[in-house]
Amino acid sequence: MSTIKDKSDNILSIGSTVEVGDPLGDELHQHGFTGTVEAFRNGNVVVEDMDGNQFEVSPSNVILY
Repeated sequence: MSTIKDKSDNILSIGSTVEVGDPLGDELHQHGFTGTVEAFRNGNVVVEDMDGNQFEVSPSNVILY
């Protein structure tokens, strides 16, 4: 598995706290939020918000918190 990095070139790992920006392209979240990295899928980052909802987002829309 290749290393996934955020938009500032920080290495992301499962359990990392990240800030997700407003949605890009076809991302399904409605606004920016802080959450926890739960998985990596198809080159994207799966982030869980504080309500337990998970969203698959581009690494270019994530920054390590």
